[in-house]
Amino acid sequence: MRKVVFLAAALWFLSAAAGCGTAPATVSPAAAVPGYAVGDRAAAFQLTDLAGKKLALSHHEPTLLYFMAAWCSSCWAGEEHLAALYPRFTHQVRFVSLDVTPGQDTPAALAQVQKRYGGPWPHAFAPAGLVTAYGVTSLDTAILVGADGRILGRWVSPTPQVLAAALAAAVHR
Repeated sequence: MRKVVFLAAALWFLSAAAGCGTAPATVSPAAAVPGYAVGDRAAAFQLTDLAGKKLALSHHEPTLLYFMAAWCSSCWAGEEHLAALYPRFTHQVRFVSLDVTPGQDTPAALAQVQKRYGGPWPHAFAPAGLVTAYGVTSLDTAILVGADGRILGRWVSPTPQVLAAALAAAVHR
């Protein structure tokens, strides 16, 4: 019993320290991360998604990058928010979910999150360099990149309403 209590406390501490499970709090689009403000050029990347397809930042359509972890319960809710928005924006905005804990999560765990909470958009593991390049310091972070490759907004635990408004504005730019 002591082991179970200790394990539960350790998991709670780790998730709280990582920002997982915190109450939704929208960060202003001009987040205070030096060099990663709205209007800055987004970092290019090339990854392979869970389906084995090459994945790169698009410069032809807005892209919503969602930084998450398969074990993070608030990220599951974030995936559900994206799934609700996806049908409305599927042909106008590219959705990409990026798991920031590749050493901890497995492809099977990420695929399970995609199947249970997410949708058909690409899911991939983000290497530490990509997480750093985007200035991501918390799980459940969404970054919207415009068709011109510039950052349009960044949020931590965004509500579906905030994302819907930002996506609609990006489409009509």
